[in-house]
Amino acid sequence: MRRISLSSLTLRLAGIVATGLSGLAVAIVAQLPLTDADGGRVLIMALVAGVITAGAATLVVRRESRRVALAADRLRQIARRLPGADREDSLDVGVGVAGAVGEVGRRAEAVGAQLLRLDAERAQLRAVLAHMADGVVIVDEEERVVVANPVAERLLATRADPELRRTLADFARDHEVVGLVRTARLRGEAQSRVLDLGVRAERARVVVAPVQEPGSEWVVVLLHDLASVEAADRMRREFVANVSHELRNPISSLKALAETLLAGAADDPAVRDGFLGRIEGESDRLAQMVEELLELARIEAGQERFEPQWCDLAEIVRTAAERLRPQAERAKLEFRAPGEEQRVAAFVDADMLDHTVTNLLHNAIKFTGPGGRVEAGVTSRDSGAALSVEDTGIGIVEENLGRLFERFYKADRSRSGGGTGLGLAIAKHLVGRHGGRIWAESVGPGQGSTFFVELPEGKKEDLPESGL
Repeated sequence: MRRISLSSLTLRLAGIVATGLSGLAVAIVAQLPLTDADGGRVLIMALVAGVITAGAATLVVRRESRRVALAADRLRQIARRLPGADREDSLDVGVGVAGAVGEVGRRAEAVGAQLLRLDAERAQLRAVLAHMADGVVIVDEEERVVVANPVAERLLATRADPELRRTLADFARDHEVVGLVRTARLRGEAQSRVLDLGVRAERARVVVAPVQEPGSEWVVVLLHDLASVEAADRMRREFVANVSHELRNPISSLKALAETLLAGAADDPAVRDGFLGRIEGESDRLAQMVEELLELARIEAGQERFEPQWCDLAEIVRTAAERLRPQAERAKLEFRAPGEEQRVAAFVDADMLDHTVTNLLHNAIKFTGPGGRVEAGVTSRDSGAALSVEDTGIGIVEENLGRLFERFYKADRSRSGGGTGLGLAIAKHLVGRHGGRIWAESVGPGQGSTFFVELPEGKKEDLPESGL
């Protein structure tokens, strides 16, 4: 691109103005009816006026061009400070305002693109921090909080305010956290300590790591909530203790029975047969417990096969009820199940639901005395399907309703009938696998109880043409 200097541009403008004015004067004189002498004087005067006007125009144009040149230089300086100034072709522009404005425009587009990328990166960072299981706090060199995610706010029982740029001492309100940050910055290495944070004294492992970058020093504070870890460890200890207790009883009984037989009781046929029957019962109980433990472990590990399909919920309940009807008749109970005419469509894994219903019916029969009633029912709802198992048995104390589905929990151990306490825990997991929920209701001891299972609505597009 050919460059044009400001001085040559000024002279050209002045010449154009002078030529124009002189030509205008000559044209005016040519139209006037003057004598030769008068015409000569007028022409001279017009030429003089044109020269004076051209000189004045030259001064004005030169002054204005100097202002334009200063503005162009200022724009070029701004352009050089914008991103992309290191490119060789970015400064190859024509001299003047138009070239400088063009350069500024191109650099401004680059700045805009970078700002958009920064906004996207900030949004990604916020999303990551918001869904992290650990608390994160980023502190600048002035010990002011730059970033804090919701977990950190919960553990420290405070709120971050990006506008105020609160200090770490004001944000955390914990001198030990502030001390860790200062120690990490002073030593230039990560620090770690277990602390009780916030007004609720939530236990957490605090890890502080300094991050040094050119021109700035950041400190990242990680808060790992130990409450869930300690709760899981407590549950594991309780589980081991419960398993040990439940296994110890049948093993002790088996050992005592075997020792009695070996001591001479085997010589008496009547005693021997009674002891052998008890050994068989304890062995069955032990086998059931081991099987239920293995099943519960598979379910919690997600290893249980889950293949839902449209089924007749009423038929599943009827099948389970018929399987347990002989047991109910031996207990002299009134036993009711859905009729053959009733049909309720449900999108479920038939084997899992059969296991759940069998468990609920078995418990109802076990905890209902002779002359009582056990009734299973199914209903169809707009939001899915539901089933219930109602009995007139021993009932449940209100404070025990919320704990019935815990592993090894027995509301009344004296009347537990030798159960393992795992059946309802398994039923809860199986129902949860379907996305449903299970709960129990009872008026009180001796007033019976009802167990409810709600199942979500299935995929209508998978419903067979028969409609069940």
